[in-house]
Amino acid sequence: IIVRKIFVGTFISPASAIYNNTLYVGEGTHYTHHARIYGFDLKTGQLKMTYSTKGHTEGSPVIGSHAGRDLLLAPSGGDGLHAIDLSNMSKFWRAFDGHVDASVYIEGDLVFSGTGREKGDRSKYRSYALAYQFQTGVTVWKNELPASSWMSPVGWKDDICFVYGEVYFPSKLGGLNCYDQRSGKPTKSFNLAYPVTGMPTVVDDHLYITDVAGRVCSLNMKKNQVEWCRSFKSKGRNYASVVYDKDRDILVYATKNKGLKLLAPDSGKTISEWNPASKDGVWSSHFAGAVMVHGGYIIADIKGNVRKIRVNKL
Repeated sequence: IIVRKIFVGTFISPASAIYNNTLYVGEGTHYTHHARIYGFDLKTGQLKMTYSTKGHTEGSPVIGSHAGRDLLLAPSGGDGLHAIDLSNMSKFWRAFDGHVDASVYIEGDLVFSGTGREKGDRSKYRSYALAYQFQTGVTVWKNELPASSWMSPVGWKDDICFVYGEVYFPSKLGGLNCYDQRSGKPTKSFNLAYPVTGMPTVVDDHLYITDVAGRVCSLNMKKNQVEWCRSFKSKGRNYASVVYDKDRDILVYATKNKGLKLLAPDSGKTISEWNPASKDGVWSSHFAGAVMVHGGYIIADIKGNVRKIRVNKL
């Protein structure tokens, strides 16, 4: 049942953010310039205000608060990172250290962001892991990464970790680098065989990642080693992230074209699976991770098919 429909009139690519009964969402692909971020009233569905950038807003906006200040941190591609005052949707600060498509990670008074290289600009920009002051946008530290970082960094204890890997030109370089959050000093690194293209997921002392080849890997953060990798290879590139269901203690991975997989966190062994090709005969590529809801998971494919999969029916 559709509760409310909001018409934007353009391509919407990132996940939305909600704050104070307002839905925030950006527009555009890499071919969009001067893209906007919209604020819609959730009760009425009416547009309240917009904010314009000179890039595209593919990365999902993140809302953060520190010292009484509420900001919307929005990646804007070639226009860098924008910190937007939520009270009036005006620019609070802007940082530019390269192309930004990844959502930021906020910890206390620091904002962590990664940059990457688009197709055709591999000699123009470099890829960096960065920490900015939340209140001012001033750079606290900056470290060069081996390749582009297109996914949000994650925190593990006192570390901040960035996945990396190219998606716009051929490369077999991929992995994860971690740094001390306050100083930026390198703490650990993992080198993998393929570009990492999924959001990293932290569970206790393990970090789970997915790569462009359709693998799910477990990284032991204490031992600084790869514990296992499970392959679900398919034609083309894989972008979906693995998510963790803490109630059932399982990893949930929406593969590109081999169905939904439930994996054991300690071994990567498939506990159960569901493939729509054998259930209802309809399947299109999945690039988004599963969403956990009561009783099961929701998955959506590139053709707009949205399904709720009940766990007891897997």
